[in-house]
Parts: sequence; structure tokens; C-alpha cells
Amino acid sequence: MIIYLLVAILMITIGYNVYTSRFSTKISFPLVFGILSIFWGVAYIYAPDIPEYILYFKKQTYNWFDTGFKLPSSSFELGFNILSCMVKSLTEHYYIYQFFLFSSELLLVMIGLKKILKDKIALIMICAMFFVLPSNLLSALRQGIAISLFIFAVPYIYEHKFFKYCILIIFASFFHTSAIFLLLLYWLPLVKYIVSAPKILLLYFLILNVCYFFNITISNALDSILLTLFDLYEKSAMYVRYTNVDLEETISNFGILKILEMDFIYVVFILINKDNSKTMLLLKSMFLIYCTLNMLLGGILAHRISYYFVILYHICLIYSLCIIGRYLLRDERNGYLLSCFYLIGLNLFYFQNPFSDAMEYKNMFLEHILYGIY
Repeated sequence: MIIYLLVAILMITIGYNVYTSRFSTKISFPLVFGILSIFWGVAYIYAPDIPEYILYFKKQTYNWFDTGFKLPSSSFELGFNILSCMVKSLTEHYYIYQFFLFSSELLLVMIGLKKILKDKIALIMICAMFFVLPSNLLSALRQGIAISLFIFAVPYIYEHKFFKYCILIIFASFFHTSAIFLLLLYWLPLVKYIVSAPKILLLYFLILNVCYFFNITISNALDSILLTLFDLYEKSAMYVRYTNVDLEETISNFGILKILEMDFIYVVFILINKDNSKTMLLLKSMFLIYCTLNMLLGGILAHRISYYFVILYHICLIYSLCIIGRYLLRDERNGYLLSCFYLIGLNLFYFQNPFSDAMEYKNMFLEHILYGIY
């Protein structure tokens, strides 16, 4: 925990000094990339799937150099099996494998955010999201690869490069089938007309909250339709068939505090924020999709797809707190610090709360750690 806090303070310090132009982005980008890759790539254990991936990696006996091209017998997607096969040919250690995956994903995310935002702002956001990136990319190892490819591909939407965007999303679907739904986002610029209409946005805000608090959802119908359309894709069908096993299937998965956080961002970032530049329209559109998936649609597939928007969602959160800092604290830098401390407190509560799943996952991990290392 002490090391966690020290690295968190280091990230906040780097982000704040970049914010005040005391640190150069050319030096800070590789520094932040190195720190995050080493710290989270090796140390992250708070996920339910990690013990399963440790066993998956250690049990495989295939090796390209010895046996040639041979895929493991696994229900995982083709791209993930091929990538695992390549890494297993080079090392037997799971943590080198996890480090390679996370550092590759982080690099794609950082490049994507640099294209979406300005270099300085992108680095500030990455430092503030020190607590968000690992849970989004490593909690679901296969989907983390697809998420990073999606963030890398997002700039092609507003650059109107349809072919490049489709190629990257199709490639991402070879690591997690759910990524195929992201092809629909190429027509995201059409949402800008809704984002520019305050009355429609206010009405939609009320609809989302009414649907959530009165548990009005089309999740059952949506999942049934998706199951019918995508029954050939076993992974998608498997997500839909979960019944009373995982909280992911419920629309109230987040709880009231998370919904209030989403409402706060909606009011500040969508309704109060009048900046409708290309970047802001992109972020606002992504945030509206995130809200729709989690407050209106519900269902396990909708929740799974919402993972792709978590990083952009937290960028909207940081922007919102910076706006509050500008209006109430008279300095955006105070808003940035407020967002950092908010995310620190949230994660400390999550990891230390005895009722949190993280404690259970940590105990599960200890049972597998010797097997994972040796």
C-alpha cells in the first residue's frame, strides 16, 4: 500500500508539473510510460480472471520454435491464442507475459490519447488515470487488448478514415468478440447534432435517471435479440446466457454513488460546458453512449461493451472537476488535484473495503501465485 501511495504521489507530481509547464512532455511521456508499465504490468493482481489466465498460460505446452504453428485448445479468441503462443515461445514466466501485454496496451492508449487530445493534456490525463488504466486494461486481459486498439482507432472517426478504423476494430475483435459492435461508432459524428441541442440533452438526462431509478430497462429484450443474431459467436452467446451468476447482468450494477457521479459529469460536462470543439464533441458523444449503456440498456452485453468507454469516461470526469475548479476554486489546477485525490480515495476504498471483490480476488491470487511464478 505504501508503494502504491508513493507511485500515486509521483504521478500526481509529474502531472501537475506538466500542467504548469515545468516539465517537458517529451521527457515526461517516456518516463510515465516506463513507470506505469513496470509498476502495473507486474504488480496488478486485483482481478477475478488473473488466476485463470495464469493457469491458461502455464498449462500451455506449445512453442513455435519447437513444434511450429500450433494453437492451444482454448475457448479464447484466435488473436489472443496466437499472441499467447508467440509470447510463450519466448518466456515461461507469466509476469513477463502480463508486462508485455500491459505495456503494449498502454502504448496504444497513450498514442491514441495524444491524437485525441493535445500532448500536454493527454499526459495530464494519463497521470490522473494512474488508478484507472490498470483496472480497465488488466481486469479483463483479452478485452484490454481490444480496448487499447479501440482508443488507438478513435481518432480515425473524425478524420473520416473508414478503412483504417474498420481494420483496427476487426483486428480487435480477434482478441474480444464484443469489439465488433464498435464498428457502428464510425457514424458517431451524427450525435453532434444532439450534443448541440440543450433541451434534448436535458430531456435525455431526465429519461436516463427515471429509467435507472425505476428499473426500466430493455436489457432482456436486447440480450435476446443479440443472442439470436450472434449465436454463432460462442463468446457473445456465453455472456448473454449468464443467469443470476454475475452482477454484470443487472442495470443497477454500479449502485447509487456511481450513478450520482455520472449525473455530476452529465450536468457539468454536457449541460454547463459550452465548448463544442471537435475534441469535446467526441468526448461528449462517448460519454452519452456510456450513460446509455449503463443507465438505460442494461444487460450483460451492454455492460461489457461499456468497458470500451471507461477511459474516455474518466477523461470527462477529470474535465468536469477541472471546470468546477475554474468556477469555484478559481483555478483549473485545483480541479485537477481534486480529480486526482478523488480517484485515489475511490480506489483506496475499493481495495481496502473488506466487502470489496478486490479482497476476495487478492486471496484467490495468493493460492495461485507460486504456481504462477514457477
